[in-house]
Amino acid sequence: MRLWIALGVLALRALPRFPESVDDVYITANYARHWVATGRLEWTNGERVEGYSSFASVILAAVLHLGGLPTELALKWIAGGSMAGIAWIAHRYFPRTIHGTMGFFALFLATPTVRWSVDGMDGPLFALALAFGWLSVQRGQLQMGFAWLACSALVRPEGMVHLLAAVFLRVWQGGVADTVRQASGPFLALAMYHSLRTAYFGDLVPTPTLVKVIATPLSWSGLGQALTDVTPYLGVFLLLRPTFSKPAIVAMVPLVLQVVVETRASGDWMSGGRLVMPGAIVTAIMLANVVVSRRNPNENVSFLSRPTRPSFPAVSELLACSLAVFGCFYLPNAWGQFAYLYQPLPTVGTLISGFNRGLVTPLPEDVAWIIDHVPAGECVLVNDVGMVGGIPDVCILDIRGLVTRESAEAEAAGQHERWLTGLTDGESRPFAVRVAWWGSEARVVPDWLSPKYQEADYLRYPDGVVAWFSLANAPAAP
Repeated sequence: MRLWIALGVLALRALPRFPESVDDVYITANYARHWVATGRLEWTNGERVEGYSSFASVILAAVLHLGGLPTELALKWIAGGSMAGIAWIAHRYFPRTIHGTMGFFALFLATPTVRWSVDGMDGPLFALALAFGWLSVQRGQLQMGFAWLACSALVRPEGMVHLLAAVFLRVWQGGVADTVRQASGPFLALAMYHSLRTAYFGDLVPTPTLVKVIATPLSWSGLGQALTDVTPYLGVFLLLRPTFSKPAIVAMVPLVLQVVVETRASGDWMSGGRLVMPGAIVTAIMLANVVVSRRNPNENVSFLSRPTRPSFPAVSELLACSLAVFGCFYLPNAWGQFAYLYQPLPTVGTLISGFNRGLVTPLPEDVAWIIDHVPAGECVLVNDVGMVGGIPDVCILDIRGLVTRESAEAEAAGQHERWLTGLTDGESRPFAVRVAWWGSEARVVPDWLSPKYQEADYLRYPDGVVAWFSLANAPAAP
């Protein structure tokens, strides 16, 4: 019963946010749609660049798109279905006590869980693969566990770190020969995948890694952001009441690894618990498994039975419950804009064919501006390339470099402004350039923008302003 109640309440909280997606969702959607349409895994302008973070999400979205489902909606269904699968797993492992049931509900009502369950990002799918992998390893099913963790490496790059950590822990606990034998198959499969990937794209390191890891300097702010993102799940951990033990310490590993990853790859693209959520969910389920395994197996418990152990001290219990409730309403680093602030614009198809798929985007005016002002065959230089990347007959260059390899390499080498200056001042300069100022940023035109460009338009959004600069005396779109 509690599974269906939790899914129902999660749906009630999440569905009002179903129309929203961060821009990165559209990057994955564009790759999947272009792959199906052309048979080539590349960006929409034909550049063979690995600008996505989740190969598994691209594959699944492409398969669903072959069945007629738009790729944006496919990614949302993948995320929602993955979260439902995680809820089923957690239902099996969480104690059927008052505190266990409270922790179960708090896990799936925590704001990061709600936020990313319908956005379309790869967090829920990653959490599902990690849950299968780590739980299998925890129960001694090494071959299956390592295989699932290898699959998680196809969902998110840091899945490889989880696989290495699981192998190390098993070797540390003994049985080196057996661990190596069980892990050899998954490692061989991943080696073959990366060999094929490198041969196809021509580069070992994907552009998201260049931009979000190599080009991102180490800072204490990353650690602070990661620890803040753990906050919504603290009540869940306390309600499980784990005792200090070696299995409980091992159960914390998935969360610690995700904290380390977010610390290294801190930035606005990691906000809202996006990276920490999968680790927190898996750690909670593993702690629940530890707690249940220590209970008397002959004990008969029901849906809301009271625990046989002495209950919490009043202060500790109040703290656990308060943190659990707090986690249901608090999202670190802001929740993001509300749907009513966005103009309905599901995909570029809305402007072209009037077909509404029920999605919204934070960049509707930018899409309209490109279609109205940029002639077919021209290029524009923008950030937030996901949504605008689906516009047909327009070449999209990425300032941040996710889908433009030269930009990513320049940023990783600390030469980004020089590259941008050369691009906007060169012979093959883009037709238009988008500059955005969000929040309290000073509205200063960047130095790299060539004087050959003149201000063409200002677009106002609820939390910022976008300026479009076009070449002087350039013809407008027909």
